[in-house]
Amino acid sequence: MSYSKEPGVKPAERGISKMMIDLYQSFATPLTDQTMFGWHTMLLSGDKSIKVIGGYRTHGDPMQIVSGADYKRTVHFEAPPSG
Repeated sequence: MSYSKEPGVKPAERGISKMMIDLYQSFATPLTDQTMFGWHTMLLSGDKSIKVIGGYRTHGDPMQIVSGADYKRTVHFEAPPSG
């Protein structure tokens, strides 16, 4: 499938569009690692700060979902270490 590169469309916006199209076309199929990794690649294709895109975490630190200013972080979720 080919997607045009519309001017002014950010990579994250293009990625969510691709993921939603794929989800709509394959909603009845079982969820596999390959499907999740494909969605992850679509969503983060423009992000250069993430080392592993389209794969499981491999570092020993737990993953955190945080918000707030640097001096007042709120941890919303902490995943176990990848091991």
